[in-house]
Amino acid sequence: MVGYSADDYLRFSADKETIYYSEPVYACEDAYVLPTNDNSEQWGVRSDGHWTYVNCLMYSFPPQGWKIHITSTIYDAQNVLYDVAEYLFVKSISFKYLSSRTCFIQANGKYADRLESGKFITIYPSSEHIFIQLLKDLKTIVCKYDDGPYILTDKQWQNSNVFFRYGALKPRFSNEKNVPVIVTPQGDLIPDKELPLYSLPSFVDEPIYVKENNYFIEYSNGKLTDYQIDSAVHFSNNGGVYLASRNGKKYILKEGRKNVGVSDRSCLDAFHRIKHEYQILRSLSPLSDVVNAVDCFDVWNHAFLVEDFFEGRDLQQYIAMEFPFDGCSARTDCSDSYWRGCKEIATKLESAIAKMHGIGFAVGDLSLSNVLINDSLEIKLIDFEAAKKLSQDFQVDIATPGFTNDAVCNYEQQDWYAFAVIVHRLFVPICPLYYLAPSLLFCQDYMVQKHFGNEAVSFLRSVRSRMLGLTPLLSHGPFIDKALQACDKLLDPENIETFMRLLYKGIVSGLDLRGEYPVKGDISMYGDEMSKYSIGSGFAGVSLALLKSSCLENSEWFYAIAREKYISVLRKLKDGMSFRAGLFNGTVGVAMAAYEVFSREECHKMLSYIGISHIDYLAGIDDYSLYSGLSGIGMALLSLGASRNSHEEKNVVVYSFQGV
Repeated sequence: MVGYSADDYLRFSADKETIYYSEPVYACEDAYVLPTNDNSEQWGVRSDGHWTYVNCLMYSFPPQGWKIHITSTIYDAQNVLYDVAEYLFVKSISFKYLSSRTCFIQANGKYADRLESGKFITIYPSSEHIFIQLLKDLKTIVCKYDDGPYILTDKQWQNSNVFFRYGALKPRFSNEKNVPVIVTPQGDLIPDKELPLYSLPSFVDEPIYVKENNYFIEYSNGKLTDYQIDSAVHFSNNGGVYLASRNGKKYILKEGRKNVGVSDRSCLDAFHRIKHEYQILRSLSPLSDVVNAVDCFDVWNHAFLVEDFFEGRDLQQYIAMEFPFDGCSARTDCSDSYWRGCKEIATKLESAIAKMHGIGFAVGDLSLSNVLINDSLEIKLIDFEAAKKLSQDFQVDIATPGFTNDAVCNYEQQDWYAFAVIVHRLFVPICPLYYLAPSLLFCQDYMVQKHFGNEAVSFLRSVRSRMLGLTPLLSHGPFIDKALQACDKLLDPENIETFMRLLYKGIVSGLDLRGEYPVKGDISMYGDEMSKYSIGSGFAGVSLALLKSSCLENSEWFYAIAREKYISVLRKLKDGMSFRAGLFNGTVGVAMAAYEVFSREECHKMLSYIGISHIDYLAGIDDYSLYSGLSGIGMALLSLGASRNSHEEKNVVVYSFQGV
C-alpha cells in the first residue's frame, strides 16, 4: 500500500462543506508562473497539485540516468524558476517544479521528507553529454541568487544551487508496493536508493569532467569538535537532535539547517529558529522548570544549540508506558497511582506556564512531546523554537495539530488551550475529538470516572473550569463549519446491535452511487481509477460489508444499484482501465465482490480473463502478500476453479508461482 503523509491528508481536507475527504482543487493563488514559451505546442504541461510537469514532446529522455536538482530560497523561487525554465525551453529539456509557494513550504517544512527537501526544480537530461553541459550553464544562470537548502541525497556542483544524482528519471516499480527501481547492466531490478547522503549504484561512475572540475568550500567544525556525539535522539528535516558529552558531562545538541524547516507564516528557517530559541532560553534561565541553554554556535550552514541533559521522558512516552490500559473496565491500585501522578504533573505544569507568562513569555507550541518528566515527576520544558514574547502580535507560526484551535487570539490563550488538551490526554489518551463533537466530553468524563473514580473526574473538570476563564476551549476546528453530534451511549455487548445500525445508517447516508466516487473513505481512493472501486479503499469493500450486514433490509434496491455499478466497472476493465490484479487493491477483488450480486458466470469470465490474458503479468509479480500480491490473487483464482470444478485456474496459479 502507498503511504500518505499528514500534508497529503490536509490537502484532501480543504473542503469545509463536508466532513469527508474530498479531491483537492489544485488551482491556487500562490502558484508559480512559467515564462512565455513561443513553442508551446511542443510542450505538455500537467500538475498533480504538488509538482508541475513540463515535458518536451519532441525529445524523450531515458528511464534512468543523471538528474539535476535546482535549489532556491523561498524568496528567490519565482525568479529562479523563470530563468531556469526560459533556458530549458530553448534547449528542449523536460523538467518538473514545485507548483506553488505553499508546496515549497510543505516540501521544506520541519517534518517534510528530508530526502526530498530542497528539490525545487528537477531536470531530466537525455544524455551524459547534455548533463555535463547543463551543469555548466545552470550554474551560470543561478549564481546570482542566494544559497538554497542543501540537498542531502545529491552532490553539489561547484558550491552552487545546482545538485545532481544518478537514479530513475521515469517511474518504474519492482512490484505493487511502489518501490522505485533502476536496472543493472545485467537486467536486474535494484532499488533506487535515496539516502540522506550522496551515493552511486555499483555500476555507475561520475563522468571524468565532473570529477576533475567539481570543487567545494572547505569549512571547520569549530566548537562541534569539543563534543563527542554519543547517539542520535531524533531526526527531522530541520536537522538532528543528538546526545553528546564533554568532560564527562551529558548535553543535548540541537541542529538547525539553513533554509529548511520554513513555516507558512514567518518563513523563518531552522537555522535562525535555533538562534531564536537560544535567546529565549537565556531570558528564561531564572526558571528551574525550563531547560538550561549552555551555548549556541555555527558550523558551515548549520546552527547548534547546546542544552543541559535532563534524564527523563516526554509525556507522550509517559502515557504509553504508564497508563493502566489493562484496567480500563474497573478501578485498580495501578489506576489510582496513575491519576494521582497525572494530578501532580498537571499542577507543576500549570505553575511553570504561569511563571513564564509572569515574566512576559509564552511557549507558543506546547504539546506532550516538549514536557519532560523524571522518575520523581519533576518537569522540564524543552523546545522553545516557537516561543514568543506576550507583547508580540499574535500569529500562529508553527503548532502541533490538536494542541491549538482557531478561536485563540493571543499567546497566553494558546498556551492554556494546549495545557487543557495535555491534561485531558493524560486521562483520555486518544485524539481530542471533542472539538469536533463537544458532546463527547460527557462520555469521556464518564469513562474517567469509571476508570479512576469521582476524585479524578472532579480534578479534570476543575482544570477545565479554570481554563474556560483563560482560553476558548471549544472550537469547531479548521476542517468543518459546524459541530458534529456524537452518540450519547457507550459501546457495550448489550447495545452492539444499536451501534451496528448507526454505523450502517452513517455509511448508507454517505453513499453517492450515481457519482464519480460512490463511497466516501480514505484518501487512497483518489489514487487512480482502480482505487475508487477496490475492496481496500473503494466501492467493492463497502458494498461487500453492507451485503454481509444483518442491517441491510429491503436490499433489492441496493442489489440493483450494485449490479449496475459492477457492470460498469467490469466493462471499464475490459476496455483498458489501468490494470492491477491484487485481491484488496485490484481487479481480482472487484470481481470476487461482484460475485455476490452479479451473474456468477460473468464473474467467472472476468476472473478467467484476468488469469489467461495477463498470465505473463502475474508471473512477473514479486509481491507475495495477501493484500496486493500473488497469495491473494492465487486464492481468488483457486476459489474460482473450485466453484467451476476446473483445472484451468490452477494451472495459471502454478505458472504464476513458478519463480517463487
